[in-house]
Amino acid sequence: VVDLTDAEPKFVLPNCFGARGFLEKFPPAVADTEKSIILGMTPAAREVQLVRDTAAVMRILETALVLNNEETCPAAELKK
Repeated sequence: VVDLTDAEPKFVLPNCFGARGFLEKFPPAVADTEKSIILGMTPAAREVQLVRDTAAVMRILETALVLNNEETCPAAELKK
């Protein structure tokens, strides 16, 4: 049996918990190609994209808050 799942490309998040100060040492930056795309968008298109991206961030925050709630956290279930 050959497991090909490890061969799939992945985006690895930076080690921010184990290496405190990571973002201070390596501030986030936007690639020039991405800047060109953003600056090439019309104001209306940027607004639509910003609304979509903001909604996605809000969903992530909501999910994190629900999953970290002491009453609904999977860790709390394990203690029962």
